[in-house]
Amino acid sequence: MLFEDNSNYKLSYKTGWAQTEKGHALGWIVGWIEENKHPYFFVLNVESPDPDFDMSTVRLKMLKDILKEYGFFEGRM
Repeated sequence: MLFEDNSNYKLSYKTGWAQTEKGHALGWIVGWIEENKHPYFFVLNVESPDPDFDMSTVRLKMLKDILKEYGFFEGRM
């Protein structure tokens, strides 16, 4: 589950993808980011009615954007 490991942080996660009863794409990421030996856990759930929605790319970008907004990826948390 460890996908990124560098001197500032470690990012570990598991992804999933399904379809809702309405036929919408439903994706999720659950895991943790570790900075300065402190783990911070997260869960992200994404739903889209668009049949061409790039779930695998968008859910990871959304997660990283949210974590960055909270100050992660700099090794200061």
